[in-house]
Amino acid sequence: MLINQYLVAKDYVQIDYDEQSHSIFVTWLAPAEHELFKTGMMEVVLALKHFNTTKVIWDTRRLGILSQEIQHWLATTWIYEAIKSGYMYAAFYMPKDFAQQLWSGDAMTTCINNCAGARRAAFFDTIDQAKNWLQQF
Repeated sequence: MLINQYLVAKDYVQIDYDEQSHSIFVTWLAPAEHELFKTGMMEVVLALKHFNTTKVIWDTRRLGILSQEIQHWLATTWIYEAIKSGYMYAAFYMPKDFAQQLWSGDAMTTCINNCAGARRAAFFDTIDQAKNWLQQF
């Protein structure tokens, strides 16, 4: 199993830690209202600090579309807090069948810019692929 330690579980997000890849694993379980989304994202920042890691695996398949307000908050507030906490690598779990349902172009670029900032980001079909990529850092 991927996850070795359970951190946070709410109705809308679950945050775990994987010792093998030294990564935080964030699974959005449902769309979250603005304040709940922000709370969940700040929990990720706390997890980065707590485990002294730079890596996050994101599963955003159930998150839904983020409002312009939330995208702005990610790009102007959250990313700086995350970087101060060590955030450098983002592995997005996005199976091909799911990725084909998404818009291309601007939507994908916005996701990378807001969730990964200037850090390295990549997309993967499986959790194991994401985990393996992160293990090189």
